[in-house]
Amino acid sequence: MNKMAQQNKEQIASPALMIIPAILFFGLLQFKFPPAITQVFLNFSPLLFLIALGLLILAYSAHGHLRTVCVLSLILALFALTLSYKWASGHSDAISFGGTIPYKDAFNYYNGARFILKGDRIPGSRWQAAWRPLFPGFFASLLLFTRQNLKWALALLNLLVGWSTFLAAEQIFRTMGRFAAAAFAVLIYLFFQPIIGVPLTEAHGLLLGSLGFLLLWYSARHANLIAFLSGILVLMTAVSSRAGAFFIFPMLILWSGIAFKKDQRYNLKIAALAAGVCAGSFLLVNNVFSWVYVADGPGKEIFGNFTNTLYGQVMGGTGWGSIGELAGEDVRLLYRLILQEFLNHPMGLLSAAAQSYRNFFYPNQLGIFSFYSSGELTRIDTLLWYGGLVILGLGIFRLFRRHDSFSSLLLFVFLGIILSVPFLPPRDGGNRFYASTMPFFFAIVAAGLALKQKGGGNAPAFLSLQGLLLQSGVILFLTLAAPLGILLMHHKKELKPEALACPDGQTAFAFQLYEGSYIDIHPDNQDCGLVPDLCLQDFDQYGTEKGIDPFYGELVATASSWPDEFRIAPANDLINGGIHFFAGSSTSLTAGNSENLVSGCANTSVIKSRSLYLVPPVEEQ
Repeated sequence: MNKMAQQNKEQIASPALMIIPAILFFGLLQFKFPPAITQVFLNFSPLLFLIALGLLILAYSAHGHLRTVCVLSLILALFALTLSYKWASGHSDAISFGGTIPYKDAFNYYNGARFILKGDRIPGSRWQAAWRPLFPGFFASLLLFTRQNLKWALALLNLLVGWSTFLAAEQIFRTMGRFAAAAFAVLIYLFFQPIIGVPLTEAHGLLLGSLGFLLLWYSARHANLIAFLSGILVLMTAVSSRAGAFFIFPMLILWSGIAFKKDQRYNLKIAALAAGVCAGSFLLVNNVFSWVYVADGPGKEIFGNFTNTLYGQVMGGTGWGSIGELAGEDVRLLYRLILQEFLNHPMGLLSAAAQSYRNFFYPNQLGIFSFYSSGELTRIDTLLWYGGLVILGLGIFRLFRRHDSFSSLLLFVFLGIILSVPFLPPRDGGNRFYASTMPFFFAIVAAGLALKQKGGGNAPAFLSLQGLLLQSGVILFLTLAAPLGILLMHHKKELKPEALACPDGQTAFAFQLYEGSYIDIHPDNQDCGLVPDLCLQDFDQYGTEKGIDPFYGELVATASSWPDEFRIAPANDLINGGIHFFAGSSTSLTAGNSENLVSGCANTSVIKSRSLYLVPPVEEQ
């Protein structure tokens, strides 16, 4: 009876203690750290790598609940401090600006989510949200939870990725030891570091990929069929959200016949069941939900831009941009053209495959350890890269020597990743193509650092089968079911504001503005320093694209000459349609009604394919 009471006490204490790291995470985001101090968390540095690794090794040396709290707090602190730097500095780069405002691909995903929130299906034009609608659906759920506050929806997204990283690292610790677990957690963090605070599919893919990894791990260690089939569904959703290494699924099918063979040489029934679940999951999370979330149009085809990549590969590795004007053609026609080109010149794909493998493994700015070389390669970058490859090789060797289901699982998945490389060329997207399968890859690296094999003991509630199914079920619900409910609830609530009478040369507009979904740039550098209130000097100083990107350069120039606070907000225009950047004085772009509606007249321009609605200052109107 005492033992049962102790177990009940543990079940209650464990979730309660998770509140401490969560409070730390949000507390760090509320504090205004000087950007000069937190800038170290923006990109990889050997010092950050060594300090984070050392602290996590020390944290894993603790015992019981103290270890859990310390490890989770450290992992979430790494994620929070990177986000804190962006929020305090107004950091701008090629994927976001002002610390929060999504740009380019992220801009399309964010506005895809906003389409869903106002009851509309994502337009079926050839843009990213229509090709990969699962993430916009998931992000719409987070925005609904935060009342469409972009700032805190991004914080919640990164908290979830940090939590899933902790879960996977905790399982590594329980079977491979503290050095392996610490290295695994730091590598996941470094991989994700460049896109922390940006609404991109890589975040969703990594989150679901970690949960799929844990379910498949459980199935391997306990020969549990429910965990295996659930893991396939979760991993299929991950790889479909962030298109990635699809060849892992044939490998999982082959592995299942071995892992669940019992007294047989090979269990064909289980392999056939796995194949059926893979096919059914693919159709469910791609075709069905693409049909639900995306309106008819040329972008209706899932992974519509995969043809760009495949065309570049069959042409000998010329890159996704080489498709040129053909990019606007029907996807099915493009696949026929690609097949014909391959049949005519099969060596082109072989040459491209060789280039892809070289870029995947060889030290460069594109490969699997590319966070070591975000800029010019240094000697220490190269040394760490080759060190990672050596440890990876040692991990593969150790897994070959161990005759257990989990080791074989990792080896089969690794083979699936390697087979996928020619179709996910690093030159087209770096290592981000592999976001959903990174937990498997880094688990092999961790195996190379395992000093001894551990038994694992009794799993805590959050790593039990019930706990993993519950957590995975919540994320799947927010990805697949909740967006459908949002569409149904909001379908009849479409706003149709009247257009204002505007002076010649100006365009009437109306959009919905929500707290935390804009930035205010203060020209006097007073009362600023944390999103949404940014200092002009920071917005200028901490932008990496001012001399490269004309659109960002125009925003800096306009903010510099603006007489008062300069507000920037991305939104869907409710009068003319389309997604645009709206800018002007904070007094002009203020929602003053229950519908959060802002309307007015603006000068419109298109800068590097980005549409800007600029509301003139009051004295010029």
